[in-house]
Amino acid sequence: MLRRGLRIVDDPKQADYLIVNTCGFIQSAKEESIEEILKLADLKNGNGRKRRLLITGCLAQRYSGELLRQIPEIGGMLG
Repeated sequence: MLRRGLRIVDDPKQADYLIVNTCGFIQSAKEESIEEILKLADLKNGNGRKRRLLITGCLAQRYSGELLRQIPEIGGMLG
């Protein structure tokens, strides 16, 4: 990503891509992952910016269909 001119920012409000790396095995980690996805889904189109919400990791791999049905703000998955 850095080679393509993208840079990492601390504030998600400044980001064009919101990327959540998830865990799909430990219950508390699954819950934390889903909370973060929902938080960033709310931010996705805020402040007049169009952001892309991308989900990575084993939660995306194991539950991709369910996540996409329940959280339509998700723009893509890798896992």
